[in-house]
Amino acid sequence: MARKPNKNTQYKLILLLGIFLLGIFLIAKSLNSNNPHAILRKQGFHGLPELTLSGFQFVDQKIPSESNETFRATRNTEWIQLEVIDDLSPTEAEKYVNLQLDIIATQVDDRPSPYPGVLSATTKCSSEHRPRVFKSKNLTHLEILKIHQDAKIGNCFEGNEEYQFLAAYKYFPEESKLKTLRILMEKGNADSSLLQKSLRDGLKDQ
Repeated sequence: MARKPNKNTQYKLILLLGIFLLGIFLIAKSLNSNNPHAILRKQGFHGLPELTLSGFQFVDQKIPSESNETFRATRNTEWIQLEVIDDLSPTEAEKYVNLQLDIIATQVDDRPSPYPGVLSATTKCSSEHRPRVFKSKNLTHLEILKIHQDAKIGNCFEGNEEYQFLAAYKYFPEESKLKTLRILMEKGNADSSLLQKSLRDGLKDQ
């Protein structure tokens, strides 16, 4: 007749199982805390394809030098930045977004040419260099299809523009927060196209 394990053995097995499960939980929590897809979902940006964000690692979380809560993730030369601004009314959030859009627009306005009379009296940015803006109730989505690696808007000189810039300004009325997502990704790759589509599709849900 087989001997039943004594109570001390049972307690030890339960304790070991508890420690094992706790270890798995802590590892999963640690991975999720540095997972851009998990963080963006937690911050209210749902529907972003998880595979497009694979390989990104957050290098900064809650940057001390910033007045607002800021997260930044990188993948080689690509980056994602999330900024959270607290205590904004709907009117204040709208004004802030419109100001940001105005600043961007002025950077791609036609400017006097540094060499007038040679080719043209003005320097113009092509349509691919100019921002395209899509708006709904609480979400504004911006796309620049052609930009240099330094992500300097208004740098419209042709050559080496291998990147695409995406931005989403999303207001959360229940939290009185405006969250801004900025993404710089290599132009023309599948990840960039999927993110662009998912941000546009997000407008349909507003």
